[in-house]
Amino acid sequence: MNNLIVVLLLAPVFALIQALVLQYATKLIINFKPSFVYAYKVSLLAYLGGFLVGFCYGFLRGLLNAISNEPSDVGGNSIAILISLVVQAATYAVLIKHPDTGPIGFGKAILVTLVQMVILLLTVGAIFILLSGGYLFLLQFS
Repeated sequence: MNNLIVVLLLAPVFALIQALVLQYATKLIINFKPSFVYAYKVSLLAYLGGFLVGFCYGFLRGLLNAISNEPSDVGGNSIAILISLVVQAATYAVLIKHPDTGPIGFGKAILVTLVQMVILLLTVGAIFILLSGGYLFLLQFS
């Protein structure tokens, strides 16, 4: 329950970062950059929608595993991530509208989502490396 509260409290903060990346990804894929406020709203809706669907999937999977007395599998988490990415792409496909052609469609939305995911993973990885490197550097002097 505490994890759910933390995720819901951090969603608006994460959506700020995600909106910046969404603007860059749409500019890269579609040659169109939505306003930051609109990108923030779409990012927040996509994040919460993907989280809600992933949470429901995880809850049902856990419930079925408890009923059948089988241990939970690690592969189910990967499926939940894929489901949330598809929900995120579907949200982008409907809500992001190019000024000339209208909604961007599911194919371009998947590309935007993948570019966004790669950028966010590289950013988080770089931050992790910098922080762990700084920690290891400080350990030398203690």
